[in-house]
Amino acid sequence: MIYIAGPYSEFNDLMLMNDRAHMHGVFAIDCAVAGHIVYSPIAAWHHLSFGRGLPMTQEFWRRMSLGILRHCEQLWILRLEGWGESSGLRYEIPFADSCGIPTRYFDWGTYREEIGIPVIVGPLGPGL
Repeated sequence: MIYIAGPYSEFNDLMLMNDRAHMHGVFAIDCAVAGHIVYSPIAAWHHLSFGRGLPMTQEFWRRMSLGILRHCEQLWILRLEGWGESSGLRYEIPFADSCGIPTRYFDWGTYREEIGIPVIVGPLGPGL
């Protein structure tokens, strides 16, 4: 299984968090369509976590994230704006390294061919 990570909540900006969760979801779907078995905690938990009593602390999500990541074969980072400042990535990447889990990096908008989805160029541009 591939664990998908990337920036999410650094600025406590709900609109930004919604946008990032959507992008993580699209990336996860594209990976699944390409035949990969993936898990994205951001895509999986974003819409379920608000107003339902889940702790929103770094400690809670670190325990959840690392508990799943330890069972994965790869860590894929979706490099959205601000990924270098991501508090989650600051512990997920070193943890993966310490477990011998390889890490790959993907940029939004250019990842499709890298994950195995052919880019189709139509009259309006790539994918259109």
